[in-house]
Amino acid sequence: MAPTFGYGAELECDTLCSNVVNRYRQLPILMRESVLHWDSNPLLPAMGAIRDGLLALVALFVFGLLALLFETSLSKWAFAVGCGATLAFESLTIRYRTTVRTVWERPRVQATILTAGIGMGILGAFLAPRYVLAAGIGALGTYLFLLGVLTLVKRYQR
Repeated sequence: MAPTFGYGAELECDTLCSNVVNRYRQLPILMRESVLHWDSNPLLPAMGAIRDGLLALVALFVFGLLALLFETSLSKWAFAVGCGATLAFESLTIRYRTTVRTVWERPRVQATILTAGIGMGILGAFLAPRYVLAAGIGALGTYLFLLGVLTLVKRYQR
């Protein structure tokens, strides 16, 4: 049996929800991509997807280069953990996708995350290259795979 609340609680919840919705409607960038929209040309991915993919490719290139330079064999378990971490993170953030996208659209945030990721890869290459590089490559590869699948799904939905 579901709990019931009095009229005042429902009114307070409705007011809170409408305040949150109105606040996010005022943000200039919600889920819309900046330059190319899906509506204008469904055959082209949105600029946000292209940019996200390029940033992930840069980080994946650095992680792969570090793995080659350190001549390390990668751990299958760490690779699987990286894949799982990306899937878990993406499934958790989808609930707050508007907020996450709004924050992610800031160039300073993108540069900070890319720099931190590459820095962690470099530091991890010195400390535990077998595990850190495998987890990073697994996470970035999974993210690129998800991005590609979602781009194709959006492309062929129309």
